[in-house]
Amino acid sequence: MIFLHRKKTILALLIAAISVSLLVTLVFVSQPAYEPQTFEVNVESDYAVNGNIPGIVERSEYIVRGRYIKPVETWEMAPGYVSEIYTFDVEQQLLGDLDGQIQIAIPKYEVVQYPLEEQVIEAKIQLPYFDEIRLEEDYVLFLTKSQLRDVLFPASVPFQVRLDTEGESHLDYNALAVEETMSAKGDRITFRRDFTDIQTIDEISGLHVEDLYEQINTAVEQAASQSQR
Repeated sequence: MIFLHRKKTILALLIAAISVSLLVTLVFVSQPAYEPQTFEVNVESDYAVNGNIPGIVERSEYIVRGRYIKPVETWEMAPGYVSEIYTFDVEQQLLGDLDGQIQIAIPKYEVVQYPLEEQVIEAKIQLPYFDEIRLEEDYVLFLTKSQLRDVLFPASVPFQVRLDTEGESHLDYNALAVEETMSAKGDRITFRRDFTDIQTIDEISGLHVEDLYEQINTAVEQAASQSQR
């Protein structure tokens, strides 16, 4: 009798376990599958954007021609705002008194956060100051003093003109304005930087180096005469 009672008890427990398992399975199956969503995040920008020589010169304390030597360090100028510091060899002064090797801090990216349900999504939004540093080519840089440390800083966006081996000017900037990332649940978050389309206002790219220097000298003289009034 005891053996029969135990057998009935085990059978009852087994039936109960199967029932619970089936119930959990039915509940799980009855829930609709999660469909990933798409989110767009607009990142506001506040840059002094210029596409011509007079506009850039107006904001500049120094204008130099030379070549980049090497990257020195990564610098977090402010929380989530990261720059690359480069050594630059000055070969010619076009405005101001800078010679020898100088250090330039170029803003590279900004870390942007977007709260999504119980998760915070982060993305590194590329900044428009520069695209790629070419160590073998000459640059004309438009600079100002940094207020945070002893380095030079871009006077404008863009702030540098690359001179290729044929003597043609290229207004150098990063046109990438979109960064995409995914959440843990598969949601797609698109971060879109809101700033002036530099290509539409670019009056510098294509100038021969002699024309570039002529425009710079004219703009520097005009700025000096206006400051003396």
